Amino acid sequence: MPKKKAGKQRSGVHARGAAKINLIGVVNTNTQKWRAHAAGKVSTNEVVPETRRVYKEAPAPPIPPPFDDIRERARAAAICAAAPHDLDFDRANWKMPRRFAEHAACGKLNKDTAYRCGGGLGMPAVVDKHGLKQAVPMPGGALVGFDGAILHGTFDHPEKEATSCEPGCTAHISLVSQFEGDTLHLDAEQTAKLNHDARVVARHDVLHSPVWRDALWVICTHGEAATAEEVAPGHLGKPEPGEWQMHVHRRVVWWVNGLPILKYDADGATSTAKAAREHFEPLGKVPDSFWTLRRTAGNLDMDGIGKGKARQRMWMLGLRYSMRRIAKAARPTQTRPTLCLHVLNLRGDLDCYTDNYDRYDYLQKARPIFEGMGRAVEAHAPAGRAFRIAIANEIDLDARAFTRLHAGSFLTDDRFVGNVGVSSRYPAPAHPDERDVGLTWAIACKCGPRRKPGCRQDRELAELFDDKQRCWTCSA
Repeated sequence: MPKKKAGKQRSGVHARGAAKINLIGVVNTNTQKWRAHAAGKVSTNEVVPETRRVYKEAPAPPIPPPFDDIRERARAAAICAAAPHDLDFDRANWKMPRRFAEHAACGKLNKDTAYRCGGGLGMPAVVDKHGLKQAVPMPGGALVGFDGAILHGTFDHPEKEATSCEPGCTAHISLVSQFEGDTLHLDAEQTAKLNHDARVVARHDVLHSPVWRDALWVICTHGEAATAEEVAPGHLGKPEPGEWQMHVHRRVVWWVNGLPILKYDADGATSTAKAAREHFEPLGKVPDSFWTLRRTAGNLDMDGIGKGKARQRMWMLGLRYSMRRIAKAARPTQTRPTLCLHVLNLRGDLDCYTDNYDRYDYLQKARPIFEGMGRAVEAHAPAGRAFRIAIANEIDLDARAFTRLHAGSFLTDDRFVGNVGVSSRYPAPAHPDERDVGLTWAIACKCGPRRKPGCRQDRELAELFDDKQRCWTCSA
């Protein structure tokens, strides 16, 4: 056969059959934002040629406000929400309240069903007066707020279709909402100061919100120097009697040094949990390759993507801080060329997780679920919610966003829910989230009413999680 004439190899948008893209940086004198413009139909498999010159000439994202200003405004918002009661952030030492509730009147869960679905929350470095590690079950509808900087993890879930679970409970969904200090360029010391303020606010909410009047209050000690390898090597497994104290009261508050570190209500978010389970149930059917989270804090390095490692079955959504834009190959536009239609600033350091782009429409339909999560927290911690919202409002999204889709970065309109991990049947090893600001809030969404199997809506939702789908779905 005659040899083909050697020619220059083609790649990217210059490959045969692909429309050429002209990426032009355009300065808007009013907003000083850069937009990417694409012309013609573009294949989603092609690569957009983003030049280093365009990147360098894009405006640098502004620096967040000074920490002292952020802290002062967050405190002011909490004080306003706490009125007419006072909040004293300057007190050095705190004591247990006089009306200490050691014996609760809230009642207990049924012991046979409280832990039938597993997946409870445990803090191995927090012990009671008997030296037992502290844990709470997480049945469907449970709401818990806790200090994420303290070592925490979750226990094993039963196998799929286990007799201990309600029929049809396969995904075992949990929603975990946190606020990352990196989004405001906070260092470890600044984050710790805000977390202390958050505990002070949490104390006010416990003392003055009617929800907690009949809760069980437990005095605990926290081994701050303890590491995950020392107190909980490996996965937590199952809460063994004699090692763990699994509280089955409907409402529980753990206290350390006169300030609460955990607030738990077994019935705190039942309606939101039901809606979340229906919407995210397809996560129970997706292949292992869907899960790509790689965390290393505490014992999390035993989980991951490598050979022989368990999958970190958590789907991250919402706002994130990222400096990866400096590397062209790391930008989401590298494999999503039509996303260039929405680029505001190539140097923007805030954007959504990539799954927000790939399944944008599906996640927009989930916004009422996250709004419901915010309402559940407001009923249990009104001042704490105001404290977090005030911190979130310090973020200038318009100036720092990578794309104009940043309106979807915060998952609620009031900015309370900015970052959520949707986990499915994931026993997380003990780990600290030291970069998170304020309390972390979680809702268990397992076991509850299910729809008819095989219905059209179930099939459509399952298709959204097809591992081969990596296309840009939002219209320009």
